[in-house]
Amino acid sequence: MKYLTSNYSSEFGEIDLIFRDGEVLVFVEVKTRTQPTEDELLMRPAGAVTQKKRNSIRTTVQCYLRNIKPLRPVWRVDIVEVILDTKMSPLKITHMQGISMRKWESPSR
Repeated sequence: MKYLTSNYSSEFGEIDLIFRDGEVLVFVEVKTRTQPTEDELLMRPAGAVTQKKRNSIRTTVQCYLRNIKPLRPVWRVDIVEVILDTKMSPLKITHMQGISMRKWESPSR
């Protein structure tokens, strides 16, 4: 991927990182947490990307696309989770590609 910019903001929100992966624009939300305690193990950093945040990302992507005016915009949103140890060194990094911008649905049981 080719780095384009970071901390792109609009009146609707901010996108942490923007890359180009071939013909695809990649908008990346980075979520960082320190090493979780037992109580925090149930919530991954990506869990902080709520529906409100997804709406903000989608609207901010649309602002970015209006500014650069691509002919045929192809894009996706990724999440990068960073878990830091107690000394603030990366313990684990997870790259989740192509998250859905639609309303989350509870898994059927």
